[in-house]
Amino acid sequence: MAFTSSYTDGLIQQSEYYYGTPEMTPGLSGSFSGSFQGDGSSLTGVGGSSGKFGISDSSGSYTYYSDLSSSLQAATAGDTIQLFTNVTEASDHVYHLKDKVDFNFNGNELFISASATLDAKDMFSDNDIAVSCSFYNGRIRFTQGTGVGIFNRLLYIDNPASEITNIGFEWEVENGTNATPYYPIRNDGTLNGGKFIGGPDIFNYLIETYGVLKNLNVYAKKGILFKGYLKKHYNLKVHTYGGQAGSEGTNSYVYDSYFHAETGQGLSAFYVINCTIIADDGAGITGTRRLVNSTIRNANGIGVSLNGEMIGGSVYTDNDISIAAGSSEVLGVTIYNKDYLGPGITLGNGEVSNCAIIDDYAHNGQKSIEVDSGATTATITNCTFDFYTNTTLNTAITADDDDTPVFFANNTFKNCTPTNPTKVTQAVLNTPDAQGNISINN
Repeated sequence: MAFTSSYTDGLIQQSEYYYGTPEMTPGLSGSFSGSFQGDGSSLTGVGGSSGKFGISDSSGSYTYYSDLSSSLQAATAGDTIQLFTNVTEASDHVYHLKDKVDFNFNGNELFISASATLDAKDMFSDNDIAVSCSFYNGRIRFTQGTGVGIFNRLLYIDNPASEITNIGFEWEVENGTNATPYYPIRNDGTLNGGKFIGGPDIFNYLIETYGVLKNLNVYAKKGILFKGYLKKHYNLKVHTYGGQAGSEGTNSYVYDSYFHAETGQGLSAFYVINCTIIADDGAGITGTRRLVNSTIRNANGIGVSLNGEMIGGSVYTDNDISIAAGSSEVLGVTIYNKDYLGPGITLGNGEVSNCAIIDDYAHNGQKSIEVDSGATTATITNCTFDFYTNTTLNTAITADDDDTPVFFANNTFKNCTPTNPTKVTQAVLNTPDAQGNISINN
């Protein structure tokens, strides 16, 4: 008589088929067959050392592999390679990703140790073939020999059509020198999600991207080098502890992101929208053509160096200029400056309008806006100037040169003298109309 008994052992659903009667109990001898469905992590006595990796078939039964290379070789589109324990790969393997072959590490770590003889290899890559795959629930940690001239990438997404998605997954480059090809992770396609960690010996940027970055969390000595022309990057969180959080190699868009540099500059980027940039000891952001609704907090460096316009948001700078505007536009920004006798804003033939400009340094003789030498069309309108210390020795608008023409109108001045009459000449010559409107032509 045949009967079936099903029960659950941890994550494993087991079914056993007995021949005989139900009264035949442990110690049963005779023939039986069965299958195991689940992730395989609770199995004992099955697969032995060969059960580190597994691929299940349509019925949930696993084929087990002793290393990642053999499991990748066997995998086909639609498969998920599972890791059932922490694994160290001490050999000099390289892994070519396959389209629609995913990875689930089940909370485990793959540790890769490259020898000092392996050089200029990509440990994980798409081999310049378009692939789309995902990594789930675990981490890959990589270390390598630190001999002179030796360097390997951990991850290289080479094909522009490739997309790698990370969900609950980390990539860590533990150490290694920075010989060619310089950056441990390079992306020419789309890299979406995941945490990327760089050790203190990785002194250059952890990530170099010509493609698109989305939803990344980066913690490294230096963060991301943006090189893709007019590529759009979203929802990045970058924290660096030894250099710049983000740097621009060409014109890029960065949206809804957070950059924090403990030392050095926070960010350089062409278009920055809805971002937060923090630099504990360095400049905030440079080289920006359009800075929109963003917050900059920095010390010991210029807060914002503009090549275009800043619209909305705020800047709070200690011990330097908050905004070096040049011939750019600064519109609707809240500017806090805490610098002994230095200006909050330097302005060339540009415009500052509808801004709240606050000097937060408790000392008289402060100044808010200083017009650059040689400027002739600086425009300052509809702004509020407020100084921490109430004294007429503070000056809202001044200039490098004597008798500098400045177009200023409809501003509010608090705790200060509006202009330095030796330095500034009012360039608005017309009077208000019956409705109080003033036309400013420069």
